[in-house]
Amino acid sequence: DIILTTPEKFDSATRRGAGRGSMAFFADIGLVIIDEVHILNDERGKSLEAVVARLRLVEAHFRRQRACPGASSGGAEPPIARLRFVAASATIPNAHDVAAWLSADAAEGGLRVFGEELRPVRLETTVLGFPSPRNPWFFEKELNRHLLDVAQQYGGFRPTIVFCASRRGAQEAAQAVVDGAMRRFGPEGLAQAPNQAQRLREAAQSVHDKRLAKALVQGCCWHHAALDSRDRGLVESLFRAGAIPVLCCTSTLAFGVNLPAYLVVIRGTRQWQGAEAQYQEYDVATCMQMAGRAGRNHLDREARAVVMTEKASVERYQNLLAGCETVESSLMGHLPECLNAEVQLTTVKCLDSALDWFRGTFCFQRLAARSCGERVAGEAAAEAEAREALLEAIGQLRAYGLVEAQERESSAPGGGWDLRPALPGQLMSRYYLRLSTMGLLCAAPPHQSTQGLLGFIARSGELEKMRLRRGDKKPLNRILASPATKYPPLGPGGKRLKATKEDWHKVQLLLNDALSDRPHDRLELSLRHEATELLAEV
Repeated sequence: DIILTTPEKFDSATRRGAGRGSMAFFADIGLVIIDEVHILNDERGKSLEAVVARLRLVEAHFRRQRACPGASSGGAEPPIARLRFVAASATIPNAHDVAAWLSADAAEGGLRVFGEELRPVRLETTVLGFPSPRNPWFFEKELNRHLLDVAQQYGGFRPTIVFCASRRGAQEAAQAVVDGAMRRFGPEGLAQAPNQAQRLREAAQSVHDKRLAKALVQGCCWHHAALDSRDRGLVESLFRAGAIPVLCCTSTLAFGVNLPAYLVVIRGTRQWQGAEAQYQEYDVATCMQMAGRAGRNHLDREARAVVMTEKASVERYQNLLAGCETVESSLMGHLPECLNAEVQLTTVKCLDSALDWFRGTFCFQRLAARSCGERVAGEAAAEAEAREALLEAIGQLRAYGLVEAQERESSAPGGGWDLRPALPGQLMSRYYLRLSTMGLLCAAPPHQSTQGLLGFIARSGELEKMRLRRGDKKPLNRILASPATKYPPLGPGGKRLKATKEDWHKVQLLLNDALSDRPHDRLELSLRHEATELLAEV
């Protein structure tokens, strides 16, 4: 049997069925293949580390059973007792750390590094630096002014994908290219090939979005998840056929649709992450996924990827694209959640077994690698740091009653802890909740009103990726002012807000609208799409 899954789904499935023997099939797992192992560097990496460490704990358990005196020598050994890992990445400079984490012996051929010569299409990368702005929004406008020149200089208007940080950004970038092309090449814009303009005019007649239809005729348009599915499909088919030279889009195209191009342009490397985090740089996986869209097998012998960023960030993206940025672990920022899951699954029952689990993580390997001195000294230093981090995580879990922890009497510094599952922790693990969300839940009054419940959901960390965009405020303010909105977000003193200003305001208003018996049918497609996603998440 073969299981195809993401680390998050695999982790969630084993957590949810903990009381129904959900981990029984672990014994039948003999091979784990990890594609794009460099996601360890990103927030998603915590799930991958947790799953691998859990599998290795189970593997160690079966091995100890076989090694026990008096253990039966009859019967076949379960596959997990001989668990093997195969990890692959297009670019990872510290591959030796990943090999050590997975117990691959580099001297015995367990680590193999391949060069660029094996790429089916040779990829040439360029990083362009521009003066840092006072306002990131104006920086995007400045980059838009250079897009037409970049597409012409580096791609010669061969199929080009421009990745932007937001849906509105993709539309503004496409419009900037259209305006520039009309000034430079005439009224037909980029549609200069024979019969190309006629084909695009005919296709535009079936487009539902009138702004998109107008841009399409000029040979450049946009693509994102909020487009009507028929418009999106039409744009994709025209780009594949070579009728559209330049396509501006969001990262949806990098992860969800196989649409390769000769030239990929990453227009700006910072993305809005909410009022608290503000603008943040793209993570490694996102950048590599976008750059990887450059290169069309059987059509091109080479491809180009151009990154447009601030001058201060040029070196970072040069190193990233060249595979020189060290892959680190993201586990420490999520240690309480991951440790809680193991306690609820009873794979971790005390501080010592928690340390055994942590030794199976990539985080432990990186702690040891960063420690100065020999390997043994590095592991000792990593273990001391791991013990301190685990004790802090146990303290956080105890504070909210998520685990039952009893300190042992011991002369050793810090003593030891026996850990047992608790009902709140089981709920946190089963529903994949963050520690911050459980903190809000534990602090909430016992008899919460509908108003309070919606406010709690809107503020939860699981929904923090839903951002308030510039164009959202006007339609959301209409919902806020509507008498049909019974449970609006409240300000200080419990007063009804007069304007939508924060990310959680948007979440609560969309929930109100979706649960109303008279929802607004004039919401933009992007907001309707987000409301659907929100209901599925909740």
